Amino acid sequence: MMKKIEYEVVIRKDNWKDRSTMICENCMYYLEHRCRRRAPQGNEGWTAVFRTDWCGQHKLSKEIMEKWEA
Repeated sequence: MMKKIEYEVVIRKDNWKDRSTMICENCMYYLEHRCRRRAPQGNEGWTAVFRTDWCGQHKLSKEIMEKWEA
């Protein structure tokens, strides 16, 4: 005899649905046109980036996620 298993599916909002949010401006490492993901480069300091750039190691900032949930 087989038991009937019931479970609940929880659907959450997907912040990466269209991936248009994967830009430096929404990244937690972005601050005033600088990327702080990696250590400063010699005498040059932090890497300069445009707000629309993307490095492939994007991580959504907590402030942006809270703003979207509101």
